[in-house]
Amino acid sequence: MSIIYDALKKIENKKGSKFNTHNKKINTKSFFIFILFIMVGFFLANFLFNLFNNLLVQKKNIYKTTDEKAIQIEEKETNIKEEPKILPETKKSSTLPHLNGIFYDADNPYVLINNRILKKGECIKEYCVKEIFSDKVRLEKEGEVIELKIKD
Repeated sequence: MSIIYDALKKIENKKGSKFNTHNKKINTKSFFIFILFIMVGFFLANFLFNLFNNLLVQKKNIYKTTDEKAIQIEEKETNIKEEPKILPETKKSSTLPHLNGIFYDADNPYVLINNRILKKGECIKEYCVKEIFSDKVRLEKEGEVIELKIKD
């Protein structure tokens, strides 16, 4: 039995070595082909990404330029600075303006006086808005400072 066992071992070793060397060659070839496909895939993906990215950037630039034109037009319309106008009197000059409300924002506060929206420096009748606070407004008329408060 040992002779048969030894013979089978020899045949098994010979077959195993053939397959192992053959598998190594196939594995090496397949490994290089696999690497080649990966490199081609990365190259193709990079090319497509750059192509689509450039198209998107061009579209954004088109929208950006049209948006910038629109913003410039809006800025031109809003940046027209007019001299504070003194509105014509409808009542006696001795009556105080009526404070309707305050739109307070630390950067850009507005006040509603006699149903007109005013900001600092603008005038209604002979009263010019000097300062705007969250609960009161200081007006100036011929050097005289008048303070109007919101009524609860």
